[in-house]
Amino acid sequence: MRRGLSCRVELNLSEHGAPAMTDVLAFNTSSRNGDVVQSQRKIEEIAIGCSEFKAKLIFKKIDSTLRGNVKEEIATALRAFKCTAAIIAPAFPVMGRIVRDGILRWVDCSGDGQIDIRCLLEKQGISLEKIATIRMPTQDFENFSSELNGHIENGKHFFIVDSESQDDLQFAVAGGIKLVSSILWVGSAGLGIAVADHIAKSQPHKSIFATTDAPVMFVIGSCHLATLQQKRALLAGTNAVEVAPTPETIDGVRHAMHDKRHVVVTIEHGNVSESSLRQFCAGLEGIKVSAMFLTGGDTGTLACNAIGAHSIDLCDEIAPGIPWGILSGGMFHGLPVASKSGSFGDQDALLRCAEFFSRRERSR
Repeated sequence: MRRGLSCRVELNLSEHGAPAMTDVLAFNTSSRNGDVVQSQRKIEEIAIGCSEFKAKLIFKKIDSTLRGNVKEEIATALRAFKCTAAIIAPAFPVMGRIVRDGILRWVDCSGDGQIDIRCLLEKQGISLEKIATIRMPTQDFENFSSELNGHIENGKHFFIVDSESQDDLQFAVAGGIKLVSSILWVGSAGLGIAVADHIAKSQPHKSIFATTDAPVMFVIGSCHLATLQQKRALLAGTNAVEVAPTPETIDGVRHAMHDKRHVVVTIEHGNVSESSLRQFCAGLEGIKVSAMFLTGGDTGTLACNAIGAHSIDLCDEIAPGIPWGILSGGMFHGLPVASKSGSFGDQDALLRCAEFFSRRERSR
């Protein structure tokens, strides 16, 4: 994206054959809330399917607050991709998530929290003898790499790296990349940015989006306080309408979007199936939409499956933690799409995204 690297997110690899060749190839395993066996199988299938690519770098994305089967997914990826050790750095400083003394700490509008990463991994089955916590040093990259190599020689395979700033993450990547051993990089968007900076092909640049006066369709399923505040701000700041995705609301949505009003489709998990959302979206055929916005990881998966999309070609970020790209496949093929975690963004995040995609003025 901004670093001169092409990037594609494959949504359903097994259903659509071999993935396209690109600089960065990402896969959505939808395994955070799945059972352990299912999570393992998905990662192993991806490793087998991509074995011919001989990837230079393997990155395992995990939740920035460590939800899900963290240990199992790391251990499975380590084995499946034949890596020697894992550097674990879930910090995302720009979103208030840091790691200090091996403890992940976060602060957002819903409050704060912390998790001892070492204890979590031990509780989930990794021996403490295989875990090392690396304090961010003031020394140079070579010494940092030597410390990691020493731990690997002593049987350590899981390195929790302190990181309180983006510079710390940059340092960890610069030091870890010098290792002879094959490293599995484990983290959230903060570490992803640091890795991308290291392998960048060019200086940062911004992708240009040609806005239209067509409305945006927001599909919102997260019940996180941050998202609820953002939705209220969007509804108060524009003439957007909120609906449930049912057959009864389709006509009203068509009229609203014909009048160039943004639509907020609220997903109540457990009450909206993939087939019912597909039927709702099919009912909007012929209506011009400038973009689709997906909030909440589970919601994004549900929506993409419902519309039949098989991949997303990423273009840029609207704001930190809010990427956008182009849908490939399905009933909205070629449509711009953006997404974010339910906990990310300030109160005006959705308003800014509406303004990014559509030439609409805020309500006075």
